[in-house]
Amino acid sequence: MAIGGAYATGRETVEYAAQFGTMGWMSVAATFIILATFAYLVFELSRRYRTFDYRSLVKLLIGPFYWLYDLLHLMLSVTIIGVLISAAGSIMADTLGVPPWLTSAALVTTVAVVLFFGQSLMERFNSTGTILLTLGYLIFSALVLSLKGDDLVATFSNNAPPIDPAATSWTSISSGLIYGALYLCIFPAAMPVMRYAKSHKDSFWSAFNLGWLIAIPLFLTYLAVMAFYPSTAVLESDIPWLTMLSNYGTWVVVVFGILVGWTLLATAVGLVQGALNRINANLEDIGRNPMTRRTNSIAAAVTLIVAIIISQIGVIDLVAQGYTAGAWGMLIVFGLPLMTRGVWLIIKGTPHSGTATRSNAEESQTPDATGAEAGGTTKQT
Repeated sequence: MAIGGAYATGRETVEYAAQFGTMGWMSVAATFIILATFAYLVFELSRRYRTFDYRSLVKLLIGPFYWLYDLLHLMLSVTIIGVLISAAGSIMADTLGVPPWLTSAALVTTVAVVLFFGQSLMERFNSTGTILLTLGYLIFSALVLSLKGDDLVATFSNNAPPIDPAATSWTSISSGLIYGALYLCIFPAAMPVMRYAKSHKDSFWSAFNLGWLIAIPLFLTYLAVMAFYPSTAVLESDIPWLTMLSNYGTWVVVVFGILVGWTLLATAVGLVQGALNRINANLEDIGRNPMTRRTNSIAAAVTLIVAIIISQIGVIDLVAQGYTAGAWGMLIVFGLPLMTRGVWLIIKGTPHSGTATRSNAEESQTPDATGAEAGGTTKQT
């Protein structure tokens, strides 16, 4: 799910938009524009060249260096899982007083169980989580804005400045562009649907819909944070949404915990399975047999253990530093080739019906989840 991880908690919104005060809307707009642009290029290349799995597309763009995307995606996945574990620990500790280590153990165990029972259970986790979280965003935003509407109006009427006095409009815009680049990791899960596209209009509307389905929850969360701006209790919180909802009754916090907990779990499951799929695909590329079920289990356990270690850094630093580094990596490895060679291929290239090098069945076995909260919605879309 694209809307997962720190996105579901509100931490990404604070880091990449709300900290710029009333200029933060520029960040949200920039995120939508760059995400929709990247999406259109990916979808149109996929449609024209019949590349319905991400590896075929990446090979088309950067040739023999395609493995760099897999490596970067694996590192980013571990970082996102670390955010999920840290966020889940904070939520359970703040709401129910459960020790973070116990939450980590429960999350790892549940991920293992879901992976063991396979694809159908994972699909139910993702689809149910998507619906519930979307409804949750609408309810939570309406609740906050209905009670804090006057504060929101006052914030914008007073043209509230950014937290950093040196920040400019371009600072906010560039932050949104960087954040949008992070979502380059969600396209492996979205590309298979382009097998049904018949024209560039299908690519355009698919990209537009993907963009606004991510941008609207981002904008609603931004408005909710701005209703509390510049409260340090919200802006410096690991889980801004939890802080904003803390005075609205126990039932609201409980519902929030359930929805976000479900989202974090679904995202973690998808990320781990996606990492295993990438490892197996690269083993096949070098002539090795894919991992056995036992080896898969060991690899999944190692991935989760590394993520638990990384989670000790904390949600705030992981989002501010880990996500930003991942976004720059995605921009360099995938975004720039997409904006250069990708555009040239669309304008000048000759489509080839047999361009795809692998069956999409392999990629469609398990949807990836990210993100950016980064993670979780083409996965959410």
